Amino acid sequence: MPILTSNERLGTEIAGKYRLDRILGRGGMGVVFAGVHRWTDRRVAVKLLNPEHVQNRDTVRRFLREAKAATKLEHRNVVDVLDMGRDEDETVYLVLELLEGYSLAELLAARGALPPSLALDVLRPMMDALALAHEHGIVHRDLKPDNIYVSRDGDGMMVPKLLDFGIAKIAETEGSAATHTGALVGTPRYMSPEQVDASVDVGPAADIWSIGVVLFECLAGRPPFEQPTAPSLFVAIMSTEPPALNEVAPDVPAAIAACVDRALSRAPSDRWPSMRAFLVALDAAALEAGVTTQDRRPLPAIAAAEDSGEELGFAPTTPADPEASTGDEALAEPAPTPVAQARSPMVAVGVALVAVLAVGAVLFFGDGEPTTPTAPAAGGGPAPIATPVHAEPPPTETPLTPHAPEVEAMAPVEEAPSEPAASPDPEPESTPRRRPVRETRARSDAPPDVAEPPAEEVATPLTRQW
Repeated sequence: MPILTSNERLGTEIAGKYRLDRILGRGGMGVVFAGVHRWTDRRVAVKLLNPEHVQNRDTVRRFLREAKAATKLEHRNVVDVLDMGRDEDETVYLVLELLEGYSLAELLAARGALPPSLALDVLRPMMDALALAHEHGIVHRDLKPDNIYVSRDGDGMMVPKLLDFGIAKIAETEGSAATHTGALVGTPRYMSPEQVDASVDVGPAADIWSIGVVLFECLAGRPPFEQPTAPSLFVAIMSTEPPALNEVAPDVPAAIAACVDRALSRAPSDRWPSMRAFLVALDAAALEAGVTTQDRRPLPAIAAAEDSGEELGFAPTTPADPEASTGDEALAEPAPTPVAQARSPMVAVGVALVAVLAVGAVLFFGDGEPTTPTAPAAGGGPAPIATPVHAEPPPTETPLTPHAPEVEAMAPVEEAPSEPAASPDPEPESTPRRRPVRETRARSDAPPDVAEPPAEEVATPLTRQW
C-alpha cells in the first residue's frame, strides 16, 4: 500500500479512528495534524513520522520515546499522550491532546521581559513536572521556550504544558549505550556545558541549567548567551561565565536573581542539588521579595490570536530534523553585553575541546538557509495559527565527524489572517501566595532542605531528539 503525502492525508483516517482535518505544522521528521477521534469526537493532535524515516529504527525509537517518557509522568503540566502505533501502511503515529494557547517563545516575542510573578507562574509548574521526571529517571534535555506551551483550560485559566520528550533520557531503559560518543544533544542556546562537552554524561543538572536559562530570558528579556552561530555559542558556554541576572536586569529582586545565578553555575555540582530544591528556593525568594504567585490566573493576551478568538492549535515549533539542521545560521542578533571571563583552570581545555566541536559543527551544519514550518489553515471551523518561527536552530545531535545530510525542502509558510494586535491584558491583582501543590498522581517525595550542600553531579547517559 503506497504511503500518502501529508496533503493527500487530509480528510483520511489513521488507525481507522483518527480523522486528519488540517495541518498544524511540518518538520524534517514529521507532520502534525489537527484531528478528531472517529467515535468520541475528541479533538486531538496527530503527529506522523515522515515516510523516509519509517525504516530507520533509531529515528522511530526517538519518535516513540516522547510517548514513553510522557506516559510515565501523570502530571497536569505535561502534555498528554493518548495513543501511538503503526498504521497498516507502516505509518508511525503519535496522538496527543490538542492544546489552545501559545508557546512561551511567542509570549516573550510579544511582550519581552515578563513580570516576575508571571514568569514564575509559567515556570514553577514546569519545574514541578521536571522534578517528578527526574524522580522517575527521566532527563528532558531540550528545555526551551518553544517546548513550554502556555495553554488555557475550559475556564480560560492558564495551564502551562511541558512538551517534547523526544530526546529525553530514560535512564533505566536506555543505559549508556543509547548515547553516541561525541554527539551533541539539545538546542544550542539552552545547552548546559556538559551537553556541549558531548563526552560527559548528562543528568538532571543539565535540566536545572536549561530552566535557569529560560528563567533568565523571561526576566531579562534576553538569554544569557547571544552568540550568532552554534559554534560560537559552544565556545561561550564552555569558556565564559554567564552574566549575573541583576547585571542585565537590575529590577529583578535580588533573591530571585541569586536563585537563577546559582542554576547557571558552569559546574553541575555548584548548581542546585535537585530541581525540587531549586523550586523550593525560588518560592522562598519570591516570598522574601514580596512577589506573589497564583495557582490559577487568566491566560495573558498575546497579539491578534486572543483578539480574533481563533483556536491556537498545538504545533511543533522545531521545524526541521536535527540531521537537517543548519547550525551556522544566525540564531539571533547578538547584543553587545559584556560577559565575565571564567577563571577556571579548565578554560584552556574547554576552549580546545570546543574548537574541535566547532569544526565538527561547521562541517556538519554547512551553510544552508534555515527552514520554516508551515501551518496552512483548512476551511470549516476555527483555524489554528502557525507558531512563529524563531531564529533558534532545532535540537541537534551532532556527530563530531559527520557526513553532510540531505535537507528536506519545506513548504512556504501560509500565515493565518490576523487582526491588529491589542495591548496585553493588565496583570490580575495578586492573590495571597500559597505553597506549591504537587499536581500529580505519582509518588511525591518530601522536598530536600534548601540549605543542604549541593549533591554530587548526577551522571546519566543521554540520547536524542524529537
